[in-house]
Amino acid sequence: MSDDRHSEPSRALLEAISVLTGVELAGPRSDLPEEEARQIVSQRFETLEIGDADTALDANEIIALVSDRSIFGVDYDGDPYVIAFAADGRGTLNMAGRLPDAGRWWVDPDTDTIASQWETVGGGREIVCRYYRTDVPGLYKSGWSGSGRWSVFFVVSMSAEGAN
Repeated sequence: MSDDRHSEPSRALLEAISVLTGVELAGPRSDLPEEEARQIVSQRFETLEIGDADTALDANEIIALVSDRSIFGVDYDGDPYVIAFAADGRGTLNMAGRLPDAGRWWVDPDTDTIASQWETVGGGREIVCRYYRTDVPGLYKSGWSGSGRWSVFFVVSMSAEGAN
C-alpha cells in the first residue's frame, strides 16, 4: 500500500496531535476542537492494513529510529500519544488527557527490544516492546512483550528537545 498521505504528517495532522497531547508540533496551538482533532488522527490510521509480514527492527535500527526524536502514535485503546526520546536516555511521554510523564528509555541489543520506565504510566514498571517496520512507508508498530497489544506510530521530524 503506497499512499503518500501516510508518509509525511500534514500540518493539519500535526495540529491535531498538538491539540490532543499538548505538545506543540505545528507551531502555536489553534482552537481546533478535540473531536475534530480526533477525527483527523483517526483518518490517518483507519485505512492502514497492518499485516503479519511486518519486519522486526534490530537494536541498532531502533536507536537510529528514535534517538533524539519524537514519535506520534495511537495506542491499543485508540489514545494518541507523543514520546520524546532524548539521546541520553531521558524521555517524555504525552498522552491525550494526561499530564506529561517523565521517564527513561534504553535498547537491549541481546533481545532487539526497547524498554522504558515512566513515573506514572505503567505504574512505574519497566515496559518492554518490539518495534516493527510495516508495509506502509514511515509507519511502524510496537508490541508489548507477551501482551498481544499493539500500537501504531510514526516518527515526527523534530528533535526530542522540541517536544518538551
